[in-house]
Amino acid sequence: MVITLTGTPSRVTPTATGTPPTVTPGVTVVITVTGTPSAGSPTPPVETPTPAGPRVVLLIGQVNLPGRQPTDWSGVTVEIADNGQSTGQMSATTDNAGNFALTAEIPSGMTTIKADAAGYLPAVCSASLSAQPETRLTNTALLSGDINDDDHVDITDAVVIGLGFGTAGVAAMPGAADINHSGNVDVLDVILVGLNFGEGPQEWSCLSE
Repeated sequence: MVITLTGTPSRVTPTATGTPPTVTPGVTVVITVTGTPSAGSPTPPVETPTPAGPRVVLLIGQVNLPGRQPTDWSGVTVEIADNGQSTGQMSATTDNAGNFALTAEIPSGMTTIKADAAGYLPAVCSASLSAQPETRLTNTALLSGDINDDDHVDITDAVVIGLGFGTAGVAAMPGAADINHSGNVDVLDVILVGLNFGEGPQEWSCLSE
């Protein structure tokens, strides 16, 4: 704080007896405050959240293959599809009961998981996985009929079924045409294509609510 005095001293002018003297003001006091006010309560620092690092997850679940016997659900590939940031076991194959387990280190954020098999459409899940030691994914059933593996059930798949109709064993080419694994390309395989004609990749809600 700075106090500045400006002007000239006040003058007192004498007057006749009985009359109050005349005071001529001449001093002006200017108070100038400089600097910063004293600190009060300290302001808490702003904390910047640290991004979560990669997490190691174990994913388990089951994939069903309609049209086949429940003891013949092997051969489904379940994989983590990302931009290359994940490490570890990136895919697993189901056993005869359709069960799978895979362990991977994945970055924080959304993760894409895909299940696919020959003769079937892929099921795709995008989810934010927690850092739990084990995550059970909801079961899913793939849609049959994608013989040529272009992620659509269309006229091309019907043509392939038609060309292979009635063949058996190694003559059943491509092998995906024998969707139900009966050893023959027959009317049951035609039905499995017709059931999902016009369909494409399906959404897989792999995490329970």
